[in-house]
Amino acid sequence: MLKQRERAAQRSRLTARRFSALTHSLRSRAIALGLCYASILPNSGWCLRLDRCTSLSACLRARCRDERGFALVPVLWIAGLLAVFIAGFSFSTRTQVRIAVNLTESAKAEALADGGVTLAVMDLLAAHRSRAHARRFPVEGRAVACAIADEGVLVISVSDEAGRIDVNTAGIPLLQALLSGLGEPPEKAARIAEAIFDFKDADEDRKPSGAEKAEYRAAGLGWAPKNAPLQSLAELEQVYGLTPDLLARMRPFLSTHSGLPGLDVAIASPELIALLRTGLEGAQSSYGSFPELHETIALPAMFVSVSQKNTFALRVMARTLGGATFVREVIVSLGPRQAPYETFLRWGRGTSVQPAEDKLTSRTQMPAC
Repeated sequence: MLKQRERAAQRSRLTARRFSALTHSLRSRAIALGLCYASILPNSGWCLRLDRCTSLSACLRARCRDERGFALVPVLWIAGLLAVFIAGFSFSTRTQVRIAVNLTESAKAEALADGGVTLAVMDLLAAHRSRAHARRFPVEGRAVACAIADEGVLVISVSDEAGRIDVNTAGIPLLQALLSGLGEPPEKAARIAEAIFDFKDADEDRKPSGAEKAEYRAAGLGWAPKNAPLQSLAELEQVYGLTPDLLARMRPFLSTHSGLPGLDVAIASPELIALLRTGLEGAQSSYGSFPELHETIALPAMFVSVSQKNTFALRVMARTLGGATFVREVIVSLGPRQAPYETFLRWGRGTSVQPAEDKLTSRTQMPAC
C-alpha cells in the first residue's frame, strides 16, 4: 500500500515537472518570438519558425538569416495603403473646404447685389418724390461703379422701360420696323410681326401673314397662342416662326412693362433709334402711305411716346473681394408720384458679367456706395 502511494506521488511529481518544463519552454519561445518580432524594423528579421528560435539566445544568434527582408514587403504595402488613404482623405477635405468657401463667397455676392438693388430703388423713389433730387444712378442705362469697404464692389445700371418697345402695346409697324432693322427680309419681318401680334391679342382672328391656333397645330406645336398680354419676354419663345437666334437679337430692345404704344426717343438707346430708321423702309408696306414723321426726330409719330417715369429695369453686378460675382436683374414699378412705393414686376438672376462691367470693377479708385 505504501509503495503504491509512493509510485503515485512519483508520477504526480513527474507530471508536475513535465508541465513546468513545457510551460517554461512555451514561455521562452513566446519571449523569443516577441523579441524577434520587435527586431523586425532595426534588424529586418522575421522570427516565425519556432524550430529555429527555441530560445532567446538561439533567436538572437540566428536572426532568421534565411528570411531576412521578408517583413519589409508587408510593411511597405501597409505604409503605401496608409499613404493612399491619407492622401485621398486630405484631397477630399481640401475639396470640401473649397466648396464651402465658394458657397460662402457666392452667398456674399448675392447679398451685395440685393443691397445694390435697394440703393437704386431708394434713389428712384427719392427722384420720384422730388424733381430736384440729384440722381446717383442715371436712368438711360449707363453703369455706375461703387465700392463697399472690406466687402467688394457694385456696378449698378438703371434704365427706363419707356426706352424699349413694349410687345404688349406696340403696333405691327413698329415691330416690323425693328425686325427689318435687324436685317430680316420685308416679307419675313411682316410675317413675324403679325405672328407676335396674333400671339398676344385677345381674339382668334388671324392677320394676313400671322398665325393663330390652326397654324400652330398644323406645324405640330404643342401649344396655341396665348391671346393675352405677356408677362415675360421668355414667352416670345413660343411665337410661331420666331427663332431663338432672332429673339436673342430682339430682346435688348423689347419690354413687357412700359405700357406705351411707342418709345421715348429721349431715353431710348441710339442703337435702337438707328435700327428703326434703317428698318423703316422695310415697314412701308404696313402703311397706306409713308407715315408722318415726328417733329423732333426722323421716326414716325406713331413710334414716339413720352415716358411716365415709373417703370425701370435694374441690373446690379456684385463682386466680392474673394472674386465671386453675382448679377441681379429687376424690373420695378414706382406707383403714383403722390404716394410712391416700389412693386417688383420681375426679380431674377442675370446673365454673365458684361465686358463694360468687368472693366469698371478693375479700377483702383471708385466712390463709396
